[in-house]
This record gives sequence, C-alpha cells and structure tokens, in this order.
Amino acid sequence: MTSALPAEEDFSVMAEQGYDMVISMCQPIDSVTLEDEDGLVSAAGMRYIHLPVTYAEPKLDEYELLRDLLRTLQEHKVWLHCARNYRVSAFMYIFHVVEMTKAPEEARAILHRVWEPNATWQALIDEAIEKYAYQYL
Repeated sequence: MTSALPAEEDFSVMAEQGYDMVISMCQPIDSVTLEDEDGLVSAAGMRYIHLPVTYAEPKLDEYELLRDLLRTLQEHKVWLHCARNYRVSAFMYIFHVVEMTKAPEEARAILHRVWEPNATWQALIDEAIEKYAYQYL
C-alpha cells in the first residue's frame, strides 16, 4: 500500500489490517512530517524503515535500494509512504513496470491518479526504464 503521510492514528489501523512494516521516504526538510514516527509505528506493533529521498533530487540508486528492500520484504505486508505520495508513486511506477511486468499504460494510469511527474521525476523514470529495458525483450 502507498500513501501520503499517515496521521498518527492511522498506524494502529494499519496494524489491525495486517501490515507489519512501514517504510517512510520522507525527509526531515519536508513541509509535512511526523515527530517520532518510528515510535508510533513500533507502538502499533510494526517495524519501521526510514529511506529518505530528497524530492528535488531523486536518484536511481535510491530506487534500486527500495527495489532491493521490497524484494527482501516480499513476505511482509508493507505500507510505503512519503509526504504527498509523489516520490512513492513514481518509484512504484518503475517497480510495477520493471519488477512486476505491469503494462506501462496500466502503471501510468495508477501514477497519474496521484500526480503527473515533473521534469526531474520524469527524467528519473525514463532513466530507470531505459536501464532496465532489456527485461522487455
């Protein structure tokens, strides 16, 4: 599941729904953050991973780290979020197309329900798809 920044009370609901892992891609400089998110997640009985990604300067190796993490956590029910769901949805677009072989049009429709990536994020998406294009052959 992906989302923008959850509210404090959302973590107990996540745990009730069977989520056992929360990954935050927020940065401390984001305009919207939670204090002690790891404590809130832990108090709800889940585990927390902070994988900060700077909105203004996303990097392909950050996507690759998330990809590797999601591969490792495939047996877990994971909630992935950032401040507004922009970073997450862009990374998940790449993940869906490259790792899950979802049709790009289908993945794009999901992405565009959240936002249409700006030039910086579109360049990252294009770089990732080009790098992994051999998987489509």
